Amino acid sequence: MNYVNFESQEYNFIGEQSVLKGEFDFFGPTILCSKLEGKINIKDDSPLKLERMGYFEGEIRCKDFHLYGTVKGNIEATGKVVIHPTARFYGQLKAKTLKVCPGSIVEMDGITDTQITENPETTSL
Repeated sequence: MNYVNFESQEYNFIGEQSVLKGEFDFFGPTILCSKLEGKINIKDDSPLKLERMGYFEGEIRCKDFHLYGTVKGNIEATGKVVIHPTARFYGQLKAKTLKVCPGSIVEMDGITDTQITENPETTSL
């Protein structure tokens, strides 16, 4: 029988019933299904995903971001942002590339720029 060694896993998962407020620094692929408020910083090039049932209010800094849930606030991505059909986004966005899928609800001010720096900590909206 194969066992999973959780000490060697490099991902983050926050479940649906959790409610968190504050500033969060994540390393590794991050999947959020909960309600969060504050700041999210992905400290490496790993992707961030906010699932359908997820809700976030505040500021996000990452490389790549897949939005299936709801965000109210600012997103700054040095890579690609994908706003999927179940998503709702209200706020400001700055990303290298942006894909908005049919069915999503988007009210934003945003820019895409292929010259965006690869370090999200050195730029601001």
